[in-house]
Amino acid sequence: MPVGSKKKETLPPEEHGGYRLIQPWTTKGEGTSMWCAGTSMWSFAEKGGKQYFIKVFVKPVLPSPSSGMSPALIERKRKACERFEQKKRRVYAAVNESATGNIVKIEDFFFDKTKFYLTTRKVEGKESDPKRIAALPYAQKMLFIKVLAYSILSLHRKGIVHGDLKPENVLVKQKENGNMLAKLIDFGESFLETEPSNELTGDVYLSPEGAVAIAKEEGSITRKADVFALGLMFHAYYTGELPRFDAGYDYAYEALLNGGTLILHPMLNSVSDLREAIEGMLRTNPEERLSMEEVYALLSGNTPRRRAVPGEEQERTGSTMEQKRQWQCSNPECHAQNPETTEVCLHCGRKRSRLKRKESAKPEGKNRDAAARDELFSAPTEL
Repeated sequence: MPVGSKKKETLPPEEHGGYRLIQPWTTKGEGTSMWCAGTSMWSFAEKGGKQYFIKVFVKPVLPSPSSGMSPALIERKRKACERFEQKKRRVYAAVNESATGNIVKIEDFFFDKTKFYLTTRKVEGKESDPKRIAALPYAQKMLFIKVLAYSILSLHRKGIVHGDLKPENVLVKQKENGNMLAKLIDFGESFLETEPSNELTGDVYLSPEGAVAIAKEEGSITRKADVFALGLMFHAYYTGELPRFDAGYDYAYEALLNGGTLILHPMLNSVSDLREAIEGMLRTNPEERLSMEEVYALLSGNTPRRRAVPGEEQERTGSTMEQKRQWQCSNPECHAQNPETTEVCLHCGRKRSRLKRKESAKPEGKNRDAAARDELFSAPTEL
């Protein structure tokens, strides 16, 4: 060792609840916008030889008795922490109950020292780059969109608002057959619709009513905020870009709140069901926006033509048959239940196994949408 030099001190790895961090905390992709800056940080950790995604909530914080705060203030913060913990435990239990094979379950939610932490198993996959998804063949692109739609529908049926839908929170996992499946992650901002929140993050995928509720710190945000974000994402996944709007605005919600319109890509003209779904998902008024039941029905070719009526609950009774009539995946590692309207498993991508139906003569002048749907249903999806 050179004279006068000091040995660099090595700090022990940071550990919380038995989870040892394997990289520094970061806020990358965490919606550090003007609306809700710095609500959480995330990293990866190791426990018992397995790797996990770990998130720390920056607030609420329970000060230690030695913090110098008055006992009364510490007690108020303690009660705030208790309310936060109870709400989060309820929503995370609901997330795990609704979890399909493509919703990454909550592994642990705990308090350590002064803050709360959330962990899930680390999923091997890449962030869902819209341009990369848009470059896929039609069948694979639509399968990706439909799998993601089904995951959000599963959450919404439990009354859960994801609250932070964006491509960074959808991972792409490629199967051996080449299909790209959407894995939904990060429920740090999720809440039950019966216990509303106005702490959404981000700007790009924020709904108009979400922006208003956050700015005024009042009003409730419903599952329709997820529908709006997903409408923007579907547009980007299919075309490679977001809908266009007046150059005087930075974000879609700004344009809509100021009376502007969103211009959809002409590429969507050839897929009328998807275009109709996106149009209905991007309505300014959340009460007129489609529900995920209606969106999924459109994507499945089982189109409910009845439109939303302001003030009327949109959990459509027309979807009851879809929920009851299901088929089980033949993949021995999956065995998931799927809606009757699907031809591929929404969990693992395997093609539905059943007796081959007789081919009927194709009618002359078959439209492009129907031909494209046939391409999707006949695409090779065996594992």
